[in-house]
Amino acid sequence: MGCVKTFTVWSALCLLVLTASGCHKAGQRKDLRYRYEQVISFGAGGDSGRFLRHGWANPENDSTWTVGTSAQLKFQLPRTRYPVGLRMRMAALFKEPELPIQPVLVFANGTLVAEWHVALAEHFTAVVPRHLLKESGLLEIRLSMPRAATPRSLGLGDDNRVLAVGCLELEITRTLDLATLSPTATEVVRPVLQRTGQPLTFRP
Repeated sequence: MGCVKTFTVWSALCLLVLTASGCHKAGQRKDLRYRYEQVISFGAGGDSGRFLRHGWANPENDSTWTVGTSAQLKFQLPRTRYPVGLRMRMAALFKEPELPIQPVLVFANGTLVAEWHVALAEHFTAVVPRHLLKESGLLEIRLSMPRAATPRSLGLGDDNRVLAVGCLELEITRTLDLATLSPTATEVVRPVLQRTGQPLTFRP
């Protein structure tokens, strides 16, 4: 009888420890804090893992592939009174003539802000308007890739994963808000934006 009581008490203690351990793990959160102009690497030695949510493969030497038709990142940004610029360097799974580019729709907190056509590795940019930024500073970026495919289906090996783009690096900047400029200054700045495709960085 004593053995039964001892076993029961021991079982209860084990259950309590396991429950507490599970609650502790569930309570753990990734550090989403991001510092403007911080370049995040998607390679195996980079710091992208804490910002990645669903839709990502394991990191490779210098990049991380998206898996499926959607991939998500989440950031905790410092508060700002200005729009922010998103820059990503990426390359696509493509093959001419069947799949010459990968179209990538970029959503910021649920709103479409850019459409990129990705093939060879290059930099792509988007501007996230101030009104889309949450007061909490949370920024959710979702990449939608409707033409993701398997390398095997394109005759590019035996990989059966559904891939679209391999991301190499990411940067978020505070951008210059054209609405705050005088008409004369706007006319000077606008051609630069159009020519370079890069959002101008705001330096307070």
